[in-house]
Order: sequence, then structure tokens, then C-alpha cells
Amino acid sequence: MNIIHLTTIFGITSKKIWALILCLLLFTMPGCVSEQKNIEVSKPIDVSDDAYETVPLKNDGMDSEVFLELLTESERDYVAELQATGGLKIATRLSDTVYDIDPTSGAISGFHYHLAKRFTEELNLQLNVKVVKFDDYFRKNGEIPEDISSGTSYQYKPDLFNDVDVYSDNMTVLPWRMGLMSFVDIAPVTIVTLSQEQNPIERPSDMSGKVYITNNNTSYKTELIDYIETHKLDVEAIYVESGDETVRAVALGEADFTVKDSNKALGEMQKYSKLKMGISISEIQTIGWAVSRENTQLESILSKYIDYVIKNKELDDLWKAEYGITLREYSRLLGIISDD
Repeated sequence: MNIIHLTTIFGITSKKIWALILCLLLFTMPGCVSEQKNIEVSKPIDVSDDAYETVPLKNDGMDSEVFLELLTESERDYVAELQATGGLKIATRLSDTVYDIDPTSGAISGFHYHLAKRFTEELNLQLNVKVVKFDDYFRKNGEIPEDISSGTSYQYKPDLFNDVDVYSDNMTVLPWRMGLMSFVDIAPVTIVTLSQEQNPIERPSDMSGKVYITNNNTSYKTELIDYIETHKLDVEAIYVESGDETVRAVALGEADFTVKDSNKALGEMQKYSKLKMGISISEIQTIGWAVSRENTQLESILSKYIDYVIKNKELDDLWKAEYGITLREYSRLLGIISDD
């Protein structure tokens, strides 16, 4: 197995060390064979401020003692406290690959939802889901500093951590966010362009004269603006609040391209068959879940759990069910590992 440079795939010159380690672990594992999308039937979700959806706790024959043995005594005490006080509370967002609800059947899908559900089942915890908007992850006293993503150093505890334990979402680990929360790494990611097949973005110059659409307060906007300025491209911009809206606009021809995390781009191409992944505009980064910076016990437990499901191949299974390829295959697509 040789490590190859990302310049051969996306023109990227550096990588996160953790991502390489993660993918080396995955490379040693056989691929999973499940092709079915995981779904859970639920009643309609109330998205009011104080509303939680309680997911029925199921015992699928898993032996939680195996994972519990990996925890310290104080971490097991923390789990016992969660069991006694109503379970784990997560904040999540309505999005295809995060937490999605079929309006007709009430079926729930989404990689991050199912990973959270497996985690709570492993520890015999009730799962309580609070649906929020993306901006809610960063609010303090109801507001977000206007220059929060500009490099200014902020350190505060977002309001939402007073109500939930974990942000279970497709969150890119960025320096400015690390001043607000701690992260549990899940998978490598890079930001890629997404356009219609007949209008591909195969090189930076392909962006010139076109209209892009992306959403505010995200790494997408920050990275795309930097990329455009670096390459001195003449483009027009549309900014919206919903990430799903950006993909629909491109699919309908209302904008020429958008940018998405590479894993989410895979999911969008399954939904919209005429969309095509193009060039990367960022280095390899990390997506993960977030916890309060003061909640070191839960951060440690979740980190151990991610290692656990990598080794027993459950994470590979969930990834393939959501994105159509295993996490190992996805890592090869990014150019992090090679069979050569």
C-alpha cells in the first residue's frame, strides 16, 4: 500500500494526519455488503424550541459490555448518570445525510442519525433528538458574532449546549469552531464543486463567468471565497440559509455550481443523477460531532466509540448504506490510500 499525493486527484498538497491513520485502519478491513438504506419509522417531528423526539430504545442483541470494558470507571459512571436522567440529548439538522424524514411514511434516514442511534443502543441509553437550524450551533445569547469565521478568536459556550449533549451533524472541524466546542473526529473530507454533468467544473477557469450558490456561516462560503480570490475568478454569488436549497438550485439550473463536503456530494449525486462532482477547493479536513469543551468525559467516550466501530466495521457499514460506497473506498477516492 502506497500513500499517494492528493495532487493526483484534487490538486491538494497536504493532509490531516488523523485522516491518514483512520484510512489505514479502514484499508485493512473487507468491504461491507449491505446496500440498503437504513430507515426508522417515527411520528412527525415537532421542531419548536423545546421539542425533542424520543427514539424508542431497542435491544438488538448487542452486548454493551464489550464496549463498556473500554471505558474508565469514571466514564462508566457518566454513562450510568445519563441512563438515570433520561438518556442522551442530541441536536441535529434536517438534511439528507444527517437527519431526514419522509413526509409520507415518517421514515427517518441519515448517516449521523443512525450512528447516534447505534451509539445509544450500545450503551442502553434513550436517544432524544432536538431538530435545530445550523446557525443555532453557534449562538450565544441568541446572537452570532458577525466576524466569527473571519479568523477572529472567540471562546464561548454556545447556548444550545445548555439543552443538549452532542451536535450530531456533518460538521467540519475548523479553528474558529474549536474555540466554541470540542470535536470527535469521524471521517476525512474535502470540499468539492457540484454542477450539472453538461456544465462540469474540471479546472479553476471553468468557474469564470458562472453563478455559484452556497449558504452562510459555513466552511463552504469561507473556502470558496478564498479560492475565488486566490485564482482571481470573475463569478457571481447567491447566498442562502439552507444547504439543501443550494443543490436543488443547481439541479434546476438556477445556479451553475455549488460546493459540498465530498461525502455529502456523493449523497447528492445519488439523489440527483445528473449532478457531477468536480474539483476540490480545500485541503483534506475532518468532519465530526461536537460536544461542549467542558464535557471531557463525553468527548472521550465518543472518541472511543468511533475507534470501536471502525475496528468492528460498523462505521463502514453505515457509510455504505448512506453513500453507496464503503468508507475505505471513499478514502481511496480522495486519494488518501492506494492499492498500488
